[in-house]
Amino acid sequence: LKRSNLQVSVEEVFGTESKIEKLLPRLQKRAGAVIIYVTLIRTAEEVYRELNKKGVVTLIYHGDLEPKRRKSEMKRFM
Repeated sequence: LKRSNLQVSVEEVFGTESKIEKLLPRLQKRAGAVIIYVTLIRTAEEVYRELNKKGVVTLIYHGDLEPKRRKSEMKRFM
């Protein structure tokens, strides 16, 4: 990458609890927007719920969202 404001990191982690354990310290160190990619909608919803429970301001975006909510989430992210 040639943009100092972007960072890409990939780590394979299994299970929602393990994902949250890996994500929380990293998210707490960062300022600004972060995109977390997961392969399943169910996993996205689980991670979204758990991060919100832990006090992390989180948005969710996936293909099964109602169009109005998807648009709203995208607008909030941008």
